Amino acid sequence: MTNFIALAAHELRTPVTTISGSALTLRERADQLSPEQRNALENVLAQESERLRRLIEQLSTSPA
Repeated sequence: MTNFIALAAHELRTPVTTISGSALTLRERADQLSPEQRNALENVLAQESERLRRLIEQLSTSPA
């Protein structure tokens, strides 16, 4: 069970870190970014949010 929790935490940490960093960059530096850079960050937010959603869905349907 401990290995499962460690693996789940690792798998969740990656998209959460990316989402957090991208959101912070947009909030703090949006006016300094080109439209292409903002678009890239928005795409990363969408992709990693979807990845996080899938991971959570897998965890909630995994047998205990």
